[in-house]
Amino acid sequence: MTEQTVRETIRICKDRNILKEYLMSREVEVVTIMMSLFDDEQIMKTYWKDMENTLTDKITHDKDSETAERLI
Repeated sequence: MTEQTVRETIRICKDRNILKEYLMSREVEVVTIMMSLFDDEQIMKTYWKDMENTLTDKITHDKDSETAERLI
């Protein structure tokens, strides 16, 4: 999601008369909040993906270690 996407979403809401007055008076603030939420969401997705990769690497390492011990 980019700022352009956020602004388009706000435009659609205003066109449909969804929070129109509020959005007209506080559009900059709403854009900032939405971008911040998006950034937080992306950070969490990246964190969980990294944790998943770390766990997968550990499982693979443990299996390789067990195989090496059996071979020795």
